[in-house]
Amino acid sequence: MGLDGDEELAGFDGRVAHRERIDARMAEWMLQRTQAQALAEFEEVDAAAAPVYDMADIFADPQYQARNAIITIDGVPMPQLIAQLSATPGAVRWAGRAQNQDAAQIRAEAGEGQSDSL
Repeated sequence: MGLDGDEELAGFDGRVAHRERIDARMAEWMLQRTQAQALAEFEEVDAAAAPVYDMADIFADPQYQARNAIITIDGVPMPQLIAQLSATPGAVRWAGRAQNQDAAQIRAEAGEGQSDSL
């Protein structure tokens, strides 16, 4: 990124004091690379880095699949409970209420006109 050897950034306090400069340089560096290129460069220098996932990435990720981190309840894919405890196992028992099931009640309580959806 072109910041190696910068004495102002040698310690934590310096990096905090100059974080705007670091962030700007990092953004410039990232814009010049694809995600795959940036991750490969981070890996070359053993830096901790990971992509920011959208939901499609999460559903496709082999680690999420291996940990059964995505479940389907009533046809709706959703996150599994994070903690999988053997002595006190939890469970997702239902997908939640139907969309707009409570719309009329919420609108009435808010003093708005009746409608079937929010």
